[in-house]
Amino acid sequence: MAKASRLLRDALALWSGEPLSDLDVVGSAAAECARLSELRRQVLNARIEADLILGQYSKVAAELRKLVTENPLDEKLYINLMVALSHAGHRADALQVYAEARRHLARELGLEPCMRLRHLQTAILRGDASLHSLASSAPLAGIYSASRDIAERPSSLRHEFSDST
Repeated sequence: MAKASRLLRDALALWSGEPLSDLDVVGSAAAECARLSELRRQVLNARIEADLILGQYSKVAAELRKLVTENPLDEKLYINLMVALSHAGHRADALQVYAEARRHLARELGLEPCMRLRHLQTAILRGDASLHSLASSAPLAGIYSASRDIAERPSSLRHEFSDST
């Protein structure tokens, strides 16, 4: 898992900003930019989950606090932050994160937190030692196939840009 974390961290270090942000993209190029941004988010989540498995709770919690602020409707980030805080010995903070998630979701979307988030809150309240399994759902799932797909996309993007010039 340490190697996976390192490789994911290295891959993320190669990324800078939004894809093609300096161009006015439309059509399938805009869709491709959105897909690449989503892939980056998946890689980031996989790296965070790998770091949680490695026990880097305090380090991950600090990063997740920033990400939750930037993405207040992303329940996966709240789940990972609650796991990190709970494992770092900050159960009260983890429960406060749940309350914050619930407020955001209710105010912005009129929704209650997802079942996994609710189960995690219950597990923290009970002091359940199996918290980690509630957060992680195959941290590296989908990353390999998505990365293979990237290799096939550049030629279609080149075609899109050559048609628009």
